[in-house]
Amino acid sequence: PLEKAQQLKLQIYPLLNLSRLDHTSILQNLKGLSKIIRKEKIEVINAHRGEGHFYASLLKKIFKPKLAIIRTRGDVRPPKSNLFNHYLNHKLTDGIITSCKISEESYKRNLNFDSYNLRNIPVGMDTDYFTPDHKSHLRQKFDLDEKTLIVGIVGRLSPVKGHIYFIEAAKFVLEKVPQA
Repeated sequence: PLEKAQQLKLQIYPLLNLSRLDHTSILQNLKGLSKIIRKEKIEVINAHRGEGHFYASLLKKIFKPKLAIIRTRGDVRPPKSNLFNHYLNHKLTDGIITSCKISEESYKRNLNFDSYNLRNIPVGMDTDYFTPDHKSHLRQKFDLDEKTLIVGIVGRLSPVKGHIYFIEAAKFVLEKVPQA
């Protein structure tokens, strides 16, 4: 992403590593992020990762800037229901965006959210491309007949996406349906 951003001549901050929460990174990231917020006059931060959410919320608490913090969750892992997470999400976060109903419900259940500052915005999908006819295109592309079962998975190669379960299930499916 950094290379692509550089090609597009976007402003990047390579010294920040908001994915790290070790003791040496925390101070460096807080200082760097605070400087960027002041320099760019940032008023809203939309955090897509827990670590970024932590940094933005901590800056809001420590420096009390007039900063709105939005947390966007794009996966179905439920938020942890602990005291810190309740404080982080209810006191330091101005809104939560989920990308599926399961996540929205887990915020309601695990962190006692109501719909005031919780919104579900489903992920968009190109329905012109992903249609029932799309299977015909795949069948032609891979020379498969109409009776062949097509199964697939789409997601980054990360344990949270569950590819290992897909592979285990694929073995089971092939034992039961060898032509799949």
